[in-house]
Amino acid sequence: MAELKPFCAWRYSPNKVNIERVIAPPYDVISKSYQAELYKRSEFNVVRLILGKDSIKDNERDNKYTRARRYLNEWSRMGMLKKDAKPSFYLYRQSYMHPERHKRVDRTAFFALLKLEPFGKGVVFPHEQTHSLPKVDRLNLIKQVEANLSPVFGLYDDEKGETRAVLESYFDHPPLYKLTDDHGVRHVLSKIDDPHKINKITAAFHGKPIFIADGHHRYETALNYKKHLDTQHLSAQRRAASDHVLVAFVDFSDPGLLIFPTHRMLKHAPHFNKARFLKALGDYFEVVEVKPAKIMDSLDHEDKEGRVIGLYFGKKEGYILRLRDEEKLLSAAPKRKTKEWALLDVSFISYLILGRLLGIGEDKIEETLAYTRSAREAFSTVDQGKALMSFMLRPISVDDMRTVCEQGELLPQKSTYFYPKLLSGLVFHRHTDGC
Repeated sequence: MAELKPFCAWRYSPNKVNIERVIAPPYDVISKSYQAELYKRSEFNVVRLILGKDSIKDNERDNKYTRARRYLNEWSRMGMLKKDAKPSFYLYRQSYMHPERHKRVDRTAFFALLKLEPFGKGVVFPHEQTHSLPKVDRLNLIKQVEANLSPVFGLYDDEKGETRAVLESYFDHPPLYKLTDDHGVRHVLSKIDDPHKINKITAAFHGKPIFIADGHHRYETALNYKKHLDTQHLSAQRRAASDHVLVAFVDFSDPGLLIFPTHRMLKHAPHFNKARFLKALGDYFEVVEVKPAKIMDSLDHEDKEGRVIGLYFGKKEGYILRLRDEEKLLSAAPKRKTKEWALLDVSFISYLILGRLLGIGEDKIEETLAYTRSAREAFSTVDQGKALMSFMLRPISVDDMRTVCEQGELLPQKSTYFYPKLLSGLVFHRHTDGC
């Protein structure tokens, strides 16, 4: 099952840089404007590695990927980045204001290397579908930098509390970094380099499956990179360095594990007729008109076990859709899909509402949907005429996500939004340094 390994992380030297100026969120949540801001924030900001700027002068020898390699090597030579001497795990704590509890909560993770295993072997489970273009982009990057620059987010079970006991024993140790990001989330990184403690955590993971919460593209890229290196004339030691990937591990039962919903904005639909669409929805759902401002509150107060979504048409026209008949819904689901998968709102929006009722095939969903975590943006996009309608969702539960994963199913893309995001720039795993 899961095999963990300590590593000698490459890290920013706190004597050379202000760590708050050089970290960044994951590349796939960085907008163009925020990318520009991070570039200005520091000439050593990690964005230059994980999401470099394109240039009209780019060519095969000089592009954002080759520049990332040069930056990484130059920063190492300058001492901006230094390698830790001892193989370690790295304790990572995040503290944020919980939107429902209205108080600060902590989420505890630790960085380690995970031995790569293909999906389907019962060791590593994905939960979302991925698209090909991001994987091509990430593969081009890793081929140049030969490093894991950002972690995969992995979930594990710590039923006996063995791992947590070790991690808690390091809560009071002097931190390597302590910072607050642009969203007010506090981050603390500490080192676990005691071989006995490392072995205790490693042993606790024997027999445990790992579930990918975030970073599916990074994990699949690591698999593809390993396949690529296996075809090259490299030493066994060099190829072995690509057998592992950098992961931040979080316990399923961690009190700070929070999932936000990702709302869907439908940009267009063929031959759309609103009256006909609402009538068709009525065959499956109780369609209740509500004031748009009340949609999210209404969803929050619905039965947690019920199947319900919000619908916004603009011009102050909103609805709550409550599922009438599970069996009728299941009869419309794709064959060979499990009941648990078919009953999830992120699933039936795709196969029933978009597919059957609106005639939007699976191959067209990517180009017709836009996604947002912000209810305000979901409303304003429709009001501005940039979308035909928005579907408002409740967050998927960790239990539902896990059940679907264990059944071998994949959720539609953008089904989950784990918060807070893991920072990039705290630790790097370089494949060429022999540690």
